[in-house]
Amino acid sequence: MTAWELAKTVRAKNLQSIHSIFNKRLRNLEKKGYAKRVNHKWGLQFKGIIACLIIQEEPKAWNEKWSMLFEKLVEPIIDSPKSYSIMADGKKICELKGYLKELLVTLNNFENWADLSNIITEIIERSYIKNLDTISNDEFLMLTATKIAFDKELFHDYTQ
Repeated sequence: MTAWELAKTVRAKNLQSIHSIFNKRLRNLEKKGYAKRVNHKWGLQFKGIIACLIIQEEPKAWNEKWSMLFEKLVEPIIDSPKSYSIMADGKKICELKGYLKELLVTLNNFENWADLSNIITEIIERSYIKNLDTISNDEFLMLTATKIAFDKELFHDYTQ
């Protein structure tokens, strides 16, 4: 949505003031990697989606386009001619491209997004990430994907 569209949903008397507040807050969220503006429309980044899920007691689906956003984020890695692997103790755990393709299929289901937010909450609680504001969206995605792949039980769940 645009900042004006967001402001109109609030139905406040001073629309100009609300628009100004939304615009300022959205730019701040963009600097931190939670949101992104494309052609005056604002949308959540991967990190923003996860942050929204984490702060809710019982996560609720906001938008079915989340999987499309995730797909766009990992597309350059999947389409790259280079081969990447996730390694542990010098042993290859998995091929990154195949793993990300499987994760894409898995995240077509909202319950799996909620499960992913629980995994990320655990990552944050274990202090792998001290402040979500300071990690870039791309680094956050790679850390998340790597953590899931390293946990063999979770890796098995997400790729079967």
